[in-house]
Amino acid sequence: MEKLMGQLKRSEKARTDTEQKMLVLKEELGGLKETATKSANTVKELSAQLHDYKGKLQATDQTLAEIKVCFVVSKCSDTNF
Repeated sequence: MEKLMGQLKRSEKARTDTEQKMLVLKEELGGLKETATKSANTVKELSAQLHDYKGKLQATDQTLAEIKVCFVVSKCSDTNF
């Protein structure tokens, strides 16, 4: 009987330890989810900024190409640029 009581106490301790670890892990998971959400939002914002900068870069490259052609061909007037 004492042996069974000892096993019961060990099982109960293991259960409470496991429940405590589970609570800690749930808290960590909540923090990680929050961090993941913030990171995802940051990625979306940076992607939008990158898209805008690519568009501006493309427009600038086009303007520079037009200026280069203008000077090479010597057809520029002072009012073009």
